[in-house]
Amino acid sequence: MKNNGKFKVTLTSLAFPDRDLSPALVGLKLCAQQDAFAADKTVFSIKQFQYSVNPEYAFGKLLEEKADLYGFSTYVWNIHESLALAEKLKTALPGTAIVFGGPEASGLAGFILDKYSFVDVVVLGEGEVVFTELLKKFCTGETPAGLAGIAYRDEKNGVVVNPPGTAPFSLNGRKSQSMDEEYLAYLDGAPRPVTVTFETMRGCPFKCRYCSWAVGGGNVRFKPLSEVFEGLKPLLAHPKTGRVFITDSDLFVNKKRGKEILRFLLENNTRKLPVIFEMNPELVDDEIVELVAQFDEDEFAFGLQSSSEAVLESINRKFNPHLYRQNVQKLRKAKPDSKIWFSLIVGLPGDTLETFKDSLNFAIAMRPHSLYIHEFLCLPGTEFYKDQEKYGISCQTEAPHKLLYHRTFSAGDYYQAKKIGFYVSLLHYFPEIKDSFFEMHKAGRKLTFEGTLLSLYVEFMVMLEDRIDLLNGNAVEDIPSFVFDEYYKKIGADMEKTAMLKDLFNEFQCEKGEKKYA
Repeated sequence: MKNNGKFKVTLTSLAFPDRDLSPALVGLKLCAQQDAFAADKTVFSIKQFQYSVNPEYAFGKLLEEKADLYGFSTYVWNIHESLALAEKLKTALPGTAIVFGGPEASGLAGFILDKYSFVDVVVLGEGEVVFTELLKKFCTGETPAGLAGIAYRDEKNGVVVNPPGTAPFSLNGRKSQSMDEEYLAYLDGAPRPVTVTFETMRGCPFKCRYCSWAVGGGNVRFKPLSEVFEGLKPLLAHPKTGRVFITDSDLFVNKKRGKEILRFLLENNTRKLPVIFEMNPELVDDEIVELVAQFDEDEFAFGLQSSSEAVLESINRKFNPHLYRQNVQKLRKAKPDSKIWFSLIVGLPGDTLETFKDSLNFAIAMRPHSLYIHEFLCLPGTEFYKDQEKYGISCQTEAPHKLLYHRTFSAGDYYQAKKIGFYVSLLHYFPEIKDSFFEMHKAGRKLTFEGTLLSLYVEFMVMLEDRIDLLNGNAVEDIPSFVFDEYYKKIGADMEKTAMLKDLFNEFQCEKGEKKYA
């Protein structure tokens, strides 16, 4: 025991750049501090690093803490780096406890404890209450055996995965991160404005089989609006808040409540900060459109994922294409200059190369500003991960759990679909090219051109791949989809490659003009 006899806890996260101090870790700390015993017996620190940090630097900073317990918040993008840091800490401080949590570790608890002897405990699912109870066990020297919601290693029985707790975590009366001094100090010290993340509800009423939101049955819970507003006000006013990202699965699961939050933001966001939130066009009504149109930001991102009936049935997702298109058009009419993005997932069970192309064509026909193309990741804890044999899925065992192939998508077709998605999204970074494709297709239809809008993109992609090495020898199949955007920006900033691409497109237009319209 250190720090005047108190049990020292250091929580750490490897995060994306320009983010606030992890609200998940701050939430663990605040929950423990609301328990009289845990608050009296423990002292906390939170250390956050960019996921691309020099590992020796991060290790040195964590070692300086000399904590009794190190807690790691793990996701698909940081699990390997977190494990490497934890192993070094355990070697340097063999008496310290190493606890893992977060979506990645939670879904792989047994595997992690079996493979990595330096991890002592994995917290399963939502960790606030469980972690507080675990700390109390450590403080009193008790074994964690029997504590619901954890996995641990037992000398007699080996790896033990306890059942989850029965009661979902209530958001009522829970302090927001803006009430934590360490969080505010981190924000104060940020070298530039950051993205602040904020939770107004937890859980999701939808049960998509690919999504970690569905783990645990959804269990939608709402933070009281008075507490939402109290927590948001200081963040909206803070000079280092660059934008606010509301992490709810969908702000309009409860439309009345969502509208109240929009009205609050319109009244209190006096600095006109961008506010980002998830929104399903099918849940939008005229009043929501009217409220959203009053915001200064002009970007909307919608999770389309797929328009294929077979895929939608496979992933347990409902979709009304007519209502979807109709409400997208309402939003566009209310904010004509808005930039609309759609996200699609490549490789969902039930998908094929042709149905993915149909979904992509559905998206680009609505003339978006651009697209987010995501690889299907078979995330631990989801129904698809648990029942891979049932759904004919073969994926990587360890992060990032990329699809290798499945029953309806061969490896070759999967990589072709990913490549098409990459290039279509890339070409949307050049508005004049995107608009020209649309006009070419419209003109072609008048002249009995039978191809889809997407077919024009694919034709040009083949020509582009053959003539210009945009990726410096890399293959799209080897590039993780979460860094696609970095490649688009690099290509867009390369004046020579951009000029070559535009010249090639002019050549393509001439060829199409001769073949189709002469």
